[in-house]
Amino acid sequence: MQELYDWDMEDKDEDSINIFEELETEAEEEKIQAQLQPNKEQSHLEGHQKLLQDYFVQGLTYSNTDFKQQFRMRRELFLNIVADVEAACPYFVQKPL
Repeated sequence: MQELYDWDMEDKDEDSINIFEELETEAEEEKIQAQLQPNKEQSHLEGHQKLLQDYFVQGLTYSNTDFKQQFRMRRELFLNIVADVEAACPYFVQKPL
């Protein structure tokens, strides 16, 4: 009886290993496919300009309340964080165009 049990457990172990290897292979194939797809044009500059217009320039589109709901912090806090980061690390200072 023990031999039958041992044989059954070996089968289950092999099945588990095979399933794991198949999942690993599928994940690797999906990763390769994701790397091969072309980049999509996302209009980053337009999005940046719209964000500035909506939240940060004179005559902004959204209020302080809207900013807080969208970004989960007050606009003043965000601007203080930006100033502190720029002061601490020159890498984050925007260079003139």
